[in-house]
Amino acid sequence: MKYLIRPMEISDIDAVIAGEERVFGKSLGHDFLLSELEINPFSQYIVLEIDKKVHGYVGLWIGDNIQIVNLYVDEEYQGMGFGRKETNVYRMKF
Repeated sequence: MKYLIRPMEISDIDAVIAGEERVFGKSLGHDFLLSELEINPFSQYIVLEIDKKVHGYVGLWIGDNIQIVNLYVDEEYQGMGFGRKETNVYRMKF
């Protein structure tokens, strides 16, 4: 299994929405995620890509402090430390 943690791109939105709906039963929605990527200067989003498919993400608002907006890892990959790896990306930056 090859995995990559990388910045979220607009082309990832549909996969992230599908993942949110699988894990949470609902999504923050396309418009919200698009505005976070394009407009909000305080937002940082990364995705967990496993075998070239999105299987998780974390969204953060970064200002005087860091607030997690949302985080998920697909159920089949939970318990493998990927959520920790996603958040550790930001711990290393700040």
